[in-house]
Amino acid sequence: MELILYLEPTTKRFRDCVDAFITESSKNVPSTAMKYHCHVTMTGFFRVHSYEQLRAIIGRLEIILGAYDGAALVLSDHPAPTVGRTPILVRKKHNVPQSFAATSGDRPWSMDDIPVHLLLPVSTPPIYRTIVNQLASEFTEIRPKDINHISLAYWDEPQASEEETAAWYRAVLENRWMDTLYDLAKKTFEDCPLHTTWDIILYERVQKSSKVGVPHSAKKSDAMVRTCCLSGLTARAVS
Repeated sequence: MELILYLEPTTKRFRDCVDAFITESSKNVPSTAMKYHCHVTMTGFFRVHSYEQLRAIIGRLEIILGAYDGAALVLSDHPAPTVGRTPILVRKKHNVPQSFAATSGDRPWSMDDIPVHLLLPVSTPPIYRTIVNQLASEFTEIRPKDINHISLAYWDEPQASEEETAAWYRAVLENRWMDTLYDLAKKTFEDCPLHTTWDIILYERVQKSSKVGVPHSAKKSDAMVRTCCLSGLTARAVS
């Protein structure tokens, strides 16, 4: 089983706003972001090899969260995560794939200041990272993430064809596609309601898509989703 832990907004209007932006912006130039629904990543993907191991992880997460009968939910004493209205376009030094460099004249293979990731910033209280770090300290297969953004557009397609990869870099470097998306995101999220409560959900990826523009298939880990609601924040652990 391949699992991942997400922090998900529960407010439908905000979630729909993000998902609609990703879907519409990927119609002409597919982005890896469209392989996922709206979320903040808490861990990387990790594998478990038995239901006993899965139950052990879920049980420990419930204890850490206080998400069991008669317990006080740990997160109820902390503010909820908040979403920033202004998107961020991350730029960095990046190696241009040979498939694109070969068609681009004298363009260098390594370039500075390439736009690589469009995101919405999310501010999470330290307790969220503490929860994941505590879980990872006991289950070494779990890789904690920074829990600080919602991805809107990026490229991570190791199985894409040379033509698909070249098309992405042509759009970004020659047509300034990511800069266009950044301007569109600023306008989109000016009017999008950003206040939301959040769920912590464990997912199982049941089918990994290797095709550009085709979403992965994921489901909430089998069995019931246990819900505890305190102080306007919903925390869910799978049991």
